[in-house]
Amino acid sequence: MSPVSPPQPAKRRSDAGFTLIEMLVAMVILSVSMLALTALTITAMKTNMRTDLRSTAVRLCDEKAEEFTAAPIDAIVTDNETRSVSLRNGAVSKDFQIEWSVTPQGNDLKQIEINVKCDDKVYQRTVVFKHRSS
Repeated sequence: MSPVSPPQPAKRRSDAGFTLIEMLVAMVILSVSMLALTALTITAMKTNMRTDLRSTAVRLCDEKAEEFTAAPIDAIVTDNETRSVSLRNGAVSKDFQIEWSVTPQGNDLKQIEINVKCDDKVYQRTVVFKHRSS
């Protein structure tokens, strides 16, 4: 009798590795995922820029309101005035216009309306500020 060799396991398809179709499907899924992440990053950057502009506009408005608060009410006589401010944040430079108007509301009360606009019209804010003399 001759020695019997153990049976050889049959080659399965899964042992052969990836097929070209499977690799193409994986590349398409990866590409779509990368495009989605790129779009998300761009949207986040735009939102960050708008938030930065809004924050700067509010800060400029608050600074102007603080100037009016510190001044005696009799010294606030300007009817309308506009001032331009150019600010640089990293590589981005933006121009802001600060406009205000003073309206007397009585002997010891003035209404000051402050508008802060960005050059690309991203944000505009109006604040009504009333100042009473002591």
